Amino acid sequence: MTRKTIASTIANVLADADSPLTLEEIYGRIRSGQLYEFHTADPLAVVRNQLYKHTEGNNHRCAAKTKLFRRSSEGRFTLIARDD
Repeated sequence: MTRKTIASTIANVLADADSPLTLEEIYGRIRSGQLYEFHTADPLAVVRNQLYKHTEGNNHRCAAKTKLFRRSSEGRFTLIARDD
């Protein structure tokens, strides 16, 4: 069984979106659709952390090696297309 992660949930939200989304829009869709059960006092911070961790161009030592998202200069996120 595949474990649902916050990063995979964000990826699903972006895949279903008709246009790039802000952090707040992504979080809002997760909450309104009950797509992930958060066990934290600050779920927006958790979404922010996972979003940036998996965003192209983030080379911080704590960043994920596999990048899933792209951030525009306006602060909106899209899913990176994969040719798998």
